[in-house]
Formats: sequence, C-alpha cells, structure tokens
Amino acid sequence: MTNNHYKISRINSFLLAILLCLPCVVSIVNAIVSMSNISVIISLLIMIISVIINKGVRIHKTNLLYYYLIISVFLISLALNGQSCLNYLLHFLIFGSTALVLTSSTYEEKDVIDISILIYVVFIIFFLLYIKNQYVGSDDYYSKQMGIAYSFLPGIVWALIRLIYGKLFLNNTLLNKLISLFVLIGAIYIILFLTMTRGALISMMFASFAILMVNVDKNKRVIYYFVFGAFVITVMAVSWNYLLQYTQDTSIAALKKLSSLAENNEDLTTGRADLYLNAVNIIRRYPILGRGVGYFEMSNEIYSHQFFLQLLCEVGVIGTLIFARPIFAILKTSLFSSLSETQFIPLGLVVSTLLMLQYSNVHWYQPNFWVLFFLYPYSKNAQCNMKNI
Repeated sequence: MTNNHYKISRINSFLLAILLCLPCVVSIVNAIVSMSNISVIISLLIMIISVIINKGVRIHKTNLLYYYLIISVFLISLALNGQSCLNYLLHFLIFGSTALVLTSSTYEEKDVIDISILIYVVFIIFFLLYIKNQYVGSDDYYSKQMGIAYSFLPGIVWALIRLIYGKLFLNNTLLNKLISLFVLIGAIYIILFLTMTRGALISMMFASFAILMVNVDKNKRVIYYFVFGAFVITVMAVSWNYLLQYTQDTSIAALKKLSSLAENNEDLTTGRADLYLNAVNIIRRYPILGRGVGYFEMSNEIYSHQFFLQLLCEVGVIGTLIFARPIFAILKTSLFSSLSETQFIPLGLVVSTLLMLQYSNVHWYQPNFWVLFFLYPYSKNAQCNMKNI
C-alpha cells in the first residue's frame, strides 16, 4: 500500500468510526449547541468527504441493486401512503447512501475499532461530567433513556473485542487495554444504573456471549448458542416471579422498572404485544407484497418495534426474503467464522444493532444497520475493506 493510499485508508477509518458512533457525537454536539437534524448533517458531511477523497469510489453491483430496489420501494410507498414514509426516505438517502459509499471504500477494520473506542472515552467523560446532570431526573428522562442506553451498547462491544482479542491488533499496549477497560466499565455502569432499558441488558448478555464464542470451534457454536438461549429462557421462566419480587430495591433501573410494572399489573411488554398483533393483522391482509413503507405508522402512529414484522408489513413475504438475504448471509459469516476469518465490525454490528432491532427502534433511522447491510458483498472475505473488482 502506497503512502497516499495509507492516508486515505486512515481517513476512511476515521469517517467510518464517526458514523458508527454517530449517536455519541450527536449527543456531545447537542449538549453544547442545540441543533436540529445534526445526525443527518454529520452523516452528509461524512459522505461528501468520503466521495471527494476516494475519487469516484466503485460501488459493488449487488449493493447498487439493493440500493435501487429500496428507492423503488419508497417511490411506490409514496404513491400508496403519502408523506407517512417521507421522513424514512430522507434518512435512508443520507444514512444509507453514506454507508453505501464508506463500505465500498478502503479502510482498516482495527483502526475503526480503536478510533471508536477513543470516541467512547470522550463520550463517557462528557456524559458523566456534563450530560448526566441535565438528564437524570429531568422531565424527559423516560423518553431519552432508551436512546442513551443503546448509544452506549456498541461501546461495550468494541471494548470487549479489543480486550479479548487485543493480540490481533497492532498496538496492544497496556494503555490501550486500560482505555478499553474504562469504556467497558463506564458503558456498563451507565446502562445499568442511569437507564432503564431492558433490551440493552438483553443485548449486553448476548453480545458478550457471541464475542466469547469467536474463540470456540465454529462447528460447536450452534450447540453453545442453543444451550445458552435455552438456559436464559429457562432461568427467566422458572425465576421470573422471584426476580420481580426481589428486585424492587435494586439499583439496576431496568429491573426496578419491571418490578414496578408487575406490581401495578401493567403491561410488561409496554405496548409491544399490541403492536405485534397489529403488524400480524396487516401482514394477513397484505401477505405477498406488503403495503409499503409508512403504512404501519400511518395506522398506529408508531413503528412496530420488530425488524422482521416491520419488513413484512412494508414489502411482504417476497420483499422480506429479498432484503433479508444479505442479513442472514452476514449473520452466518459473523457468528460462525473461525477466529482467523472473523470480521469484527460485522460481528459488532450484528450483536449491538441487529439484535436491538428485534424489539426496539426502526432500521430506517439506524446508520449502523445500513453499514451492516451494505457489507454483505464483502462478508465472505477476510478483509471487510475489500475493493470491488
């Protein structure tokens, strides 16, 4: 690699790290100067810089096909559902396009992870010293805490990867280990005690387990994943009432929230069960091609909180099979590759973003999801930054 190519690769790594840590960067900026649509503005700047420095980056034909398919779905949805899908379209045009360009550019995976960890160091310090005082106990604490919990989740993932597989990184110094440990402890502390998002707790458990499994024989991992999942479900089923009864005084906010809901006979799914049922009813009416992006929101004033139900409502069975193909391919590659073949960025995004989308948020607003989605053509290669031939 020439010196110029190396510099470009470093810049791309920096840009991709900012995109993957976009919620952190946005939180810091908004805490200093309140700006609307700052995430869109930053993402757009990243895309412009990436296009300029890579001078006509070549997009993989598979990614181009999917990109145009998604745009076509939006055009049909605009005709069917009007403006209810317009906001999703605008976010995809920015987040999706930025991810499309960056995943096609040359970058170094390990540099991306190291830079992401440094961003989380700044974010954690800034959060504890400044944002926390404005956030905890505020009137909008409940509405903000979910976004905060999920913004710290990738930090745990990158720190765990750096700590467990540090020998694969060039700069495996004591300082880097301490920095990663700081991010791990700080992010866990904030999620456990300063937010009440149960999904973040579940994601932490499964993310940690999946990262540990990378060092295990890939042929045995299916059994281990099954045993771990069965163990978690069994423990919850057997000890559910016990947990709800004896976690009322816990400092872990998510468990305290569950106890409060159970004590007051409130819906433990906080409305998700009704949303899922409404999604199923829409799917029954439009099973083959769906009813377009925005139809569920037009009917329910909120998204479905479940990735595959959302897809089925939007594009039906046929569309879901088409759009889920790259997801399942990269899921298989990420979770069942040997250590020497593992790509840590897709793995990190699978356990921090794709898992989250199974019970919270919507994929149209997630830059990390689109990075994962457009990494599909490269998922069978040892290097995520492989150029299109």
